[in-house]
Amino acid sequence: MTKINESCAFAPKAIETADLLLRPIELADLDAYFALYSDADVMRGWGTHPHTSKDETKKLIEGLQAQMASGELIRWAIAEKQDPTRLLGDVGYWRFVKVRHRGELGAKLSKACWQKGWMTQALSAVIHYGFNEMGLHSVEGNIDPKNIGSIKLVEKIGFERIGVIREHSYDPFENRYLDTILFSLTKSDWKGYPCEIRTSP
Repeated sequence: MTKINESCAFAPKAIETADLLLRPIELADLDAYFALYSDADVMRGWGTHPHTSKDETKKLIEGLQAQMASGELIRWAIAEKQDPTRLLGDVGYWRFVKVRHRGELGAKLSKACWQKGWMTQALSAVIHYGFNEMGLHSVEGNIDPKNIGSIKLVEKIGFERIGVIREHSYDPFENRYLDTILFSLTKSDWKGYPCEIRTSP
């Protein structure tokens, strides 16, 4: 049985798709990351309040970098290949069950970039990376039943709807716990995706 390659979390590689570059998140991304995390529409369903200050976002970036160094999670900035310094969103694995070789996937994208097919590219590329570089056996996602767009997206990629987890996620907007739909994709069911994985500069 393949083991999770934890070294990937210490030095994640850049991933190129047709339109995107997925790269490490840096403090230089602070302004764009704050714009992303302060947008209530983007953050709805994510389980946290929108950010109200750049200091809050700076602490998040520093926390993500520390968690990546310890192997707790792995996250990339989503950038357009034509402008790789400008962060448009983020994507990555934020919960691992290492003994089961399983990772939970999460992502968010600036509203200006919705409906361009870019999230399909970003998620597909990171799934490819998880199966082929990290040694994952399965990938999971939990989605608010009201988030029809995300549900259609993961089903298009190949995820299978497993069932509903009762009161699984806390929503600070509604101040209550909400059900989520559990989706799963195994390596044996993955159809593959054309992307280039390279060592980050």
